Amino acid sequence: MKKIRRKQKGTILVLVVTIMVVLLITGLGLLRLGYSSRILAARSAFEIKAIEAADAGFVQAKLLMDKKLRDELVWNSSDMPSASNVLLANSDATYSYDVTGNAFGFTVTSTGTASNTTRTVNGLLKIKSLWTGLSVQNTLDIKSGTILMSDPEGEYFAIRTNSIADASIVLKSDTTIPGDLIIGPDGEIDDAVTMKETTEIEGMMFAAAEELYYPPVTVPNNLTDIDETSYTFVPGTPLTGNNKFGSMSLAVGEIQEVNGNCEIYVTGGVILDNSAELVIPAGSSLVLYLGGNFEGKNGSELQNDTGAAANLKIFGLDTCTSIDIKNSGDLYAAIYAPSADLVLHNGGIVEGSFVGDNFEMKNAGTFIYDTDLGDVGIDDLAASFSVFRWWEE
Repeated sequence: MKKIRRKQKGTILVLVVTIMVVLLITGLGLLRLGYSSRILAARSAFEIKAIEAADAGFVQAKLLMDKKLRDELVWNSSDMPSASNVLLANSDATYSYDVTGNAFGFTVTSTGTASNTTRTVNGLLKIKSLWTGLSVQNTLDIKSGTILMSDPEGEYFAIRTNSIADASIVLKSDTTIPGDLIIGPDGEIDDAVTMKETTEIEGMMFAAAEELYYPPVTVPNNLTDIDETSYTFVPGTPLTGNNKFGSMSLAVGEIQEVNGNCEIYVTGGVILDNSAELVIPAGSSLVLYLGGNFEGKNGSELQNDTGAAANLKIFGLDTCTSIDIKNSGDLYAAIYAPSADLVLHNGGIVEGSFVGDNFEMKNAGTFIYDTDLGDVGIDDLAASFSVFRWWEE
């Protein structure tokens, strides 16, 4: 019996040791698992920080490219934005970026670093036109029976607003949009767009991924640097070359022509009284910069005899808050005034493109988007940068 007890005691001892070894191995495994999880979590946190830093660097580079586009009247590709080891706000991560390329396309490369983790994002920026049809920051109102189209027919056409407020776009009955209808980011089409059953949208309706940026108008140095004079109407004498006026007013029935490629900067307002006309003859062009408001009274006319909207461009500075046109004839013009309420009273043909804070067609007529306005170069005042492609490394 005593031998049996000793054997039992030995067996129990082996069993206890085995259990202790198993528990030790399990504990070590759990400890290693916890450690690995913490390492993985730390790596994930560093990766997130690195990606955030890289994204921030890309955004900064894009903003600087936009600023460069606004500030330089003639683009200089030899002086491109770049930065190294910039500390991300409220973080210990850093970013570095540079921009390479030419007027046909610029590549932005931004690298974010957090601890020993790096992530790189790339984007291809290309020039696009701000004139794509009708574009506003807030509201757009199209009257019943208005005909909209593009020239040539079938080319891209868009109506766009940055707003998501109720009734930002109002389309009355029997109106057809020959392209896309775009509202601000995160907006609801059913709320932001008011339209009748007889309204037809031939393209898509959607909320944009980001707001459309409307850069402020910068008057070129060839106009700001000359002396300001008082405008005086002289019958039979056309305006030529570069001009800078404090204000410009045509009295009842006065007809002012321009000759050649004429540029006018009016620091104040422009008024065309009843039946007054501002005429762009065939073979000429006019670029008009407005520091104040524009009002065309009953029977007045912006007469562009060239028939091309590109030959009558009107740019409104931030201080231009109203452009009211009562054209007695067809209107061929391109207007970019991002702070202005644009109101057209035309009942005839309006051909060109319009960008403003708000837009309203008071009378039913025909609006034709001149697609030639979409073809801009990098030095064009209506040029802007768009992210054409995006990829990560």
